[in-house]
Amino acid sequence: MRVAGHNLLAITAAAVAMYLIEFVMYGMAIPPATYMALSHMTAEEGAANGWKMPFGIIGPLIWATGLSIAIGWKGAKGAQAGAMVGAVTAVFFMCAARFYQWGYGPTGLDFYAVDAFHFLLCGAVGGAIIAAWPASKTAA
Repeated sequence: MRVAGHNLLAITAAAVAMYLIEFVMYGMAIPPATYMALSHMTAEEGAANGWKMPFGIIGPLIWATGLSIAIGWKGAKGAQAGAMVGAVTAVFFMCAARFYQWGYGPTGLDFYAVDAFHFLLCGAVGGAIIAAWPASKTAA
């Protein structure tokens, strides 16, 4: 199904893959105590914000939609070209925006580095999925 030329199945698949990367990184690979130390979050703050977890897919859905638009503008075809578009958006938009949290928030460069890697990986994978999707027409 397409909306304005964008393949919703490709966007959804990319968003789910991006969300799964986040889940594995932050939910499984990084121990909770390490995450709490990196983020400078207390257990109480973590528990108080737990209700937001189901909304975690919204960010990847928005980003995957933006990737579909950027891939269409660029005319990127194939996984490698899509991964490059995703990596560029990660570095110049996601990492740049996340830098404010380091500059004005409590987290250190170590947490910023973890987030930057996460953004780079998610962008590359999401972009690759969208641009390589069979018969994908990513932009109108």
